[in-house]
Amino acid sequence: MKACLAAMLLLLVASSSLAQRPYTETQVIAYAKAIDVKTLDPFLPSQRLEDWLQFGAPHTQTLTWLVEDTCWNRPYKNEDYPLCAHIRIIRNGQRGEFLVQVGTFHTGIGGPPKLYGVIHIGEVELGSDTGGTERLSDLPGLLDQPNRLIVDGVRKLYEEIVVQHPIGIPIGAEKVTIWPFLSKRLTEQLQTAQTCEGDYFRQHPTAESVAKPEWLKSGIFSGNGNRARPTYAYAYSAGPQMDGSYPVDVELSHSPDPMQPAEQKWQAAARVIAENGRFVVDDVRIFDGDSFDGRPPWDGPSHLLSGSFYGCDGSHWTGLTAANK
Repeated sequence: MKACLAAMLLLLVASSSLAQRPYTETQVIAYAKAIDVKTLDPFLPSQRLEDWLQFGAPHTQTLTWLVEDTCWNRPYKNEDYPLCAHIRIIRNGQRGEFLVQVGTFHTGIGGPPKLYGVIHIGEVELGSDTGGTERLSDLPGLLDQPNRLIVDGVRKLYEEIVVQHPIGIPIGAEKVTIWPFLSKRLTEQLQTAQTCEGDYFRQHPTAESVAKPEWLKSGIFSGNGNRARPTYAYAYSAGPQMDGSYPVDVELSHSPDPMQPAEQKWQAAARVIAENGRFVVDDVRIFDGDSFDGRPPWDGPSHLLSGSFYGCDGSHWTGLTAANK
């Protein structure tokens, strides 16, 4: 009986709290629609947010306005929380959604409006995001980019890396399956490095004490040690760059037992370019720090795949000492 009374009291308190909100859903949405986009992003010219989304660069086909009373934060006791309008858009199979803070839960509409968190981009048919940005002016470009084609090439490349675990420069069957995902520039560099590798063995056919090329025992697409044998890879787009390339982030992990949590987790970032009507990987940056260390991996040391071939002068092996001078 006491439990029922307590539950009823909680419902009454919650209903009373909602009834006393200093705003209505209609007011929040009307206010959000009228926000000047220049206040949200100084790179945009002055225009009502609703007009910019419908008739400006985004050319939204479907536009939905909602209210998020706590901007997706989980309410705790009687604390005040930011009050947001939640905007969802769809255009040509691409979806986007973002929050705009318009005030607070307890005080209502007020204060300068601002983007709250990241603008999420994806495809309507996909459940996961394929891109994101913190700037409203990036939204049209993200909606324009063919996310699936860009990300799928990287995803398929790393599916091969997870299955085959190539060590050093891929050869034979590994090369046949991996090469189609790479740019002409990168494949030519790998071919030159392979010739340099052959030059090393010609110079040192039996000298075990001579320092060997460092990439011989490395997973050039994923890293050294256990990182050369990733058991999982997930690729997702990070949005276009000023030079026309597309960075695609890759989350990698290693676990000797697929039924157990990953022992290692780390990041890589593929640079994708358009070439001969396809999207191909032109380079990969591998972040050397673990994602478990409490800081973003991009704040730590990293190296480029294209910068892995120390000791080579073109197709000629000059030695690690000479390369490191």
